[in-house]
Amino acid sequence: MAPKEEFFRRGHFAYDSREERTSLFEEIRNGTDDEFFHTIELFRERKAFRSNLKTKTCTVQEIKHRFHRIEVPRDARFVGEAIIGTNAFADSGLLTNHWAHENKQEKWEWFGVYTPREAGCVPIMDDFADEQVGRVQTQFYDVVLGIADPNIFVPEKECPRLHMHHSTKH
Repeated sequence: MAPKEEFFRRGHFAYDSREERTSLFEEIRNGTDDEFFHTIELFRERKAFRSNLKTKTCTVQEIKHRFHRIEVPRDARFVGEAIIGTNAFADSGLLTNHWAHENKQEKWEWFGVYTPREAGCVPIMDDFADEQVGRVQTQFYDVVLGIADPNIFVPEKECPRLHMHHSTKH
């Protein structure tokens, strides 16, 4: 494959449903270029901060899409279950529940794969599509519940914070 055709993206994602904010550290390889970014989305402020960790520059943009909750919607329909791995041997597979939901009024659809409720209802895959954002499919690995470091949602020092009012009351 020619270098200009190679593309690779991976990241570390943190999510706070209570405060409606996300943080994504990502590595992007596009051909021969390697880029490293930290993107923080503060949905209550409608601001996204994208720091280029290589160049130490930051851009701030208005968020125009709604916050997407990573959870099974209340009126989603159960569409089946599957085992990741195998059930041929003890402790060698993971039971997953598959869910789907379509909101015709708001024009979005969703499909998700989660562990069963008794195993924490942990997300494995989330597929969301609407007219505004398009389709976003996220796969989750090494999930840690809770927020280990709340500073992960604080923009880098080179990002302008003019007129920002964000409450972190808990």
